[in-house]
Amino acid sequence: TYSNEVIQAGGDATTNQLLAHEIGHILDLNHVNNISYLMHDFAVGTKISASEYIWALDYLNLKPSSSNFVMEE
Repeated sequence: TYSNEVIQAGGDATTNQLLAHEIGHILDLNHVNNISYLMHDFAVGTKISASEYIWALDYLNLKPSSSNFVMEE
């Protein structure tokens, strides 16, 4: 399974991180190179970029909240 591959490759992702990572794929997000991000191959991070956030909302036909937010890239 994917979780076994991550563990064997040295990843330390939690079950929640693995599930969130796979949901990211359902939302049409791709892998990224930065290991601190959720969509890295090992799914050990928890960050998503602003563009991933907007992409997922667009994919779901949702609008971003009216509040301002700042996310570091």
